[in-house]
Formats: sequence, structure tokens, C-alpha cells
Amino acid sequence: MEGNYQYTIDILSIVLSALALICTAIIGYSQFVTQKKVDRIQTENGEAILINLVVKYFITFYNSIDKKNAKQATIKTDQHSQLLFLTACEDFRDGLKRLQSSPYFVKLLNIYPDIPMLEYSLVARIGYLKNTHPIPTIDGALYKYMFLLFEKVKTNSSSSLSKLEVINKLYEGLLQLNTQNPQLMK
Repeated sequence: MEGNYQYTIDILSIVLSALALICTAIIGYSQFVTQKKVDRIQTENGEAILINLVVKYFITFYNSIDKKNAKQATIKTDQHSQLLFLTACEDFRDGLKRLQSSPYFVKLLNIYPDIPMLEYSLVARIGYLKNTHPIPTIDGALYKYMFLLFEKVKTNSSSSLSKLEVINKLYEGLLQLNTQNPQLMK
């Protein structure tokens, strides 16, 4: 009788161990699937934030241009336009800082490895706008880095945001600006 009792305990031990192993596998798999979904959502969120930042920057940029001479675009020098452009630059810089803690940032660096140069140009422009009397010049390096970022993100985006009409119209407008002012992309 004692042998049967021991045999029953051994079988129960094996069954319980197998159940524990199966439960651990199920929990591990569900955590893996959950983490993949969280990463996908965070990536989509990061992409949406970046698209929004780039669109706001370029809308402000476009509205800050003095369009009197289509062949030589210049920046408006009135205080209001300068303040709006400064705010757009600071908002972009702050948004980029927030994105650096997102899983999307690694993907962004793979898409557009010139992010450090963009950041440098952005910080330089912010410093310029804060510390000097405005002169009607466009920072060609900053414009080029921002345009190329916009183009790469738009091209590589899996988000439906990048297909919106407003984004396509903005992109077409920037292409036209580039054609009329080739010095912007040098």
C-alpha cells in the first residue's frame, strides 16, 4: 500500500511540475506578445509625434517666409514672426528630447542618421533667434536637415498620418519652395 501511495505522489509531482511548466510558458508567451504590442503602439505614437512636430515646424517656417521675392526666400524680421519661429524650433527640440526615450527613436536613427546634426543646427538657430537682432536669412543647414527628415519619415512611415492630404500638400509646397530656391538644399 505504501508503494502505491509513493507512486501516486510521484505521478502528482510530475503532473504538477508539467502544469507549472505549461503555465510558465503561457505566461512568458503572453508577456512577449503584450510587450510586442506595447512596442508597436509606442513606435506608432513616436512616429505620430514626430510627424506632428515636423508639420508644425514647416507650417510655421512657411508662414515666416517673406514671399515678396519667390527666387530668394527670406525670413520675416518682425518680432511676431521671429517669436513664432523661435517657439516652433523650441517645440521641435523639446519633442525630439521626448522621443529619445521612445522605442521609435532607434528606428528614427536608422531611417535618418543625421539627427545629431539636425539637433545641432536647431540649437544653433534657437540661440541665434534669442540673442541677436533678426536678419532676413534662412538657416540653410537647418532647413535641409528638417526637409530631409520630413522626406525620410514620410517615405518610411507605416502610419496613416503620413498619407493625409495636409501632409502631402505641405510636402508639395516644400518641393516647390526648393525648386524656386535651390540654395535652400545646398
